[in-house]
Amino acid sequence: MKDFLYISYIICFISASTLIGPVFLLDECNSNVLGKNFVLGFPDNYELQEPNIQLHILLVSFNTEMTQVKLTGKFPLSNGSTFGKIVSLHPGEYERVIVPSEYEIIGTEKSLKTIEIESDYKISVYAIHLEAFTTDGYLAIPC
Repeated sequence: MKDFLYISYIICFISASTLIGPVFLLDECNSNVLGKNFVLGFPDNYELQEPNIQLHILLVSFNTEMTQVKLTGKFPLSNGSTFGKIVSLHPGEYERVIVPSEYEIIGTEKSLKTIEIESDYKISVYAIHLEAFTTDGYLAIPC
């Protein structure tokens, strides 16, 4: 059920932004939404600090080749480590990556709570921030 929910987010984002469907978006705007380098963050989206927030990144491959994606964070987590992950995307598939909730940017704080994403082929990246009474998401624009 959760995978269906994430696919629904992707289709809604793409359909809402073009009003003509996801197939046409790739033909018309792929230089704007596909890339090899991204930097993203998760600003808070509700005034009350919910203890059970979920931060997700969706990595979407539109390639015919296997794609390696490296996610790197510089913010030190409570256990002393930093966030990092390497993901292999199969052709035409997506992967959901869970980000530690400590990467939520609170208010106007200055911090290193960003994630750099690098891939060997062009991909599309979505960020989703889930809380008890609100959900937020966006399509990341490549650097």
